[in-house]
Amino acid sequence: GPQDIAFVLSAGTDLDFVEVGGAALLDDEIVRIDAFDPATLSGTLARGCVDTVPASHAAGARLWFLDDETALDPTEYAPSVTVQARLLTQTGEGQLDPALAAVDSLLTAQRQGRPYPPGLFRIGGASYPASVAGDVVLSWTHRDRLLQADQLIDTAQGSIGPESGTTYSARLLRADTQAVLASQTGIAGTTATLSTTYVGEVIAELWSVRDGLDSHQRWRHTFAHAI
Repeated sequence: GPQDIAFVLSAGTDLDFVEVGGAALLDDEIVRIDAFDPATLSGTLARGCVDTVPASHAAGARLWFLDDETALDPTEYAPSVTVQARLLTQTGEGQLDPALAAVDSLLTAQRQGRPYPPGLFRIGGASYPASVAGDVVLSWTHRDRLLQADQLIDTAQGSIGPESGTTYSARLLRADTQAVLASQTGIAGTTATLSTTYVGEVIAELWSVRDGLDSHQRWRHTFAHAI
């Protein structure tokens, strides 16, 4: 789940090169490696780093350890452009024929300029509660895309920043119809109270906004609401 930090790999390659304190990609979530033993293939993670929030992952999800050899494309692309690439393997027998390589596509979305999502998301002071009665009180901590550019700050740390011009938006949805029950925008602080008379499964969402751009990911938790 989104709070789990321990992991055990079933297999891997070049695991002797894994660096504690380095970044890894777990599905679409960026994590920090806080401990790793290549002999037992076990370790611990810090969750929700950079512009991502903690998420649930299925057993067998692939964990990519990142290093300084990541390829870069110096080309500048406009928003909403589909960029295609082919990854060519290199072996002792030569490089894969580009015509045989699969095409990977990516839709540009201004990710580098979007504000980081808030950290330390709580509902009624709790992490991921199963139920809430009465007002739904959300709380969180600030994040700063610029101040954190050279750091892997996880979601559990206190406030950093916020980046100038950042506000927060929150809303409460019916889980069955996605109808909005309550919402707030333009929040400068780190709390919001959402009220509704609806009884049943609801979804709380929280995200950052700056210069018309929403954070790349948002917090989203489903729970039972009662009066």
